[in-house]
Amino acid sequence: SKRLAEFQAFITQKQLAHLGLDGSQSLQELADETGIAQTELAEAAEAMEADAQVMTQVMQSKQPAKLISPQIDLPPHLKKATEVTVLTHPRWGQVFLTDYAQLQAALATGVEITPYVQKYLQDPTIPAFVLQSLARQYPQAVERALQAISQRADFAVATDLDDLLRAQGKALTPLLPEIASVPLHLHHLFQEAVLEVSKERPKKAVKPKAAGFGR
Repeated sequence: SKRLAEFQAFITQKQLAHLGLDGSQSLQELADETGIAQTELAEAAEAMEADAQVMTQVMQSKQPAKLISPQIDLPPHLKKATEVTVLTHPRWGQVFLTDYAQLQAALATGVEITPYVQKYLQDPTIPAFVLQSLARQYPQAVERALQAISQRADFAVATDLDDLLRAQGKALTPLLPEIASVPLHLHHLFQEAVLEVSKERPKKAVKPKAAGFGR
């Protein structure tokens, strides 16, 4: 949990730097700098069922944005894992895998990878970008595995992968608002801060909903 918190802080700082934002600034300062209107923030807070007092507390905080991260309660299977790989995507977010290192070792030594590919294909918690990325890096190995899984000798990654992912119920693009005026990662910071403040209050729990902004 400690290492994960450190990693999240590192990723936050890196993404803010990539966006040209100063992680030492507060969330309010970043909002002002990027031209985010208070009405947009209010709508986002309302979508998360947070009241005006919570939003005010979040925006008045002087805490550097790079430090905004709620305490993460890891699920048991991650706590017990000997190794965890975190794959980070700018739009999909993060996915935690306990067997990715073994998959990489199998690919390096030519060992059969079908069980890994089948798991990533069928597990609803693993987004499509994981297999899409593997297919780009190791097209032949992934194609052979998918030929075995689909029982189709003519299965081709280049033309058939997306259809197979759809058939498994996987979205091919992240579900983000069509209209967005705020960098996605800045929205995530705001959302995390609202959740953390709301968690500290004795009122009803906040339920994250589809945000009204972010790209």
